[in-house]
Amino acid sequence: MYTHPTASQRKFFTLIDDDTFFPYMSELIRELFTYDYNKPYYIGTFTERVDWIIQNQVPMAYGGGGVFLTAPVAKAIVEANCIEKRENGKYVLDASQGDRLLYNCIHTKTAVTFTYNARLNQMDQFGDPSGFYESGHQPLSRRAVPEGH
Repeated sequence: MYTHPTASQRKFFTLIDDDTFFPYMSELIRELFTYDYNKPYYIGTFTERVDWIIQNQVPMAYGGGGVFLTAPVAKAIVEANCIEKRENGKYVLDASQGDRLLYNCIHTKTAVTFTYNARLNQMDQFGDPSGFYESGHQPLSRRAVPEGH
C-alpha cells in the first residue's frame, strides 16, 4: 500500500485480521487523528490472552484489534525490507504471522515503540462475550467472533 501512487495522500496504514470490524468508523477516525500523523506511531492493542503475551514476551499490537501505522513508520518498514526469507522459506525475522512480523520489523529495524490504545479490542476471549457492548465501553474495533465460538 505504501508504494501505491496515492500513498502520499495517506495519513495512516492498517493491518487487520479478516474478522475484524469497526462498529463506529467516525469514532475510529476521530481517535486516530488525536495522533500526529507526521510522527512515527505504531498503534494497537494487546491480546486478552495472557498466555500469548507470556509466550511472545513482547508488547505488540494484534491484528484482531487493528494495527495502525503513521506514514513515517510505513516508510521505515518499506525501507527496512523486513520480508527477507531464508532458504527454508521462513522469515529472517522469525515470524509466522503478519502482526508478529510487523512487530519484529519495527522493533529490530526502527526506534519506534508501541502505542497502546485501550479502545481497540482484540477479543481473544473464551466463553460467552455477553455484556461486552452493554458495559458502557465504546470499542473502536473488535473481532467478529470471539475465540472459541
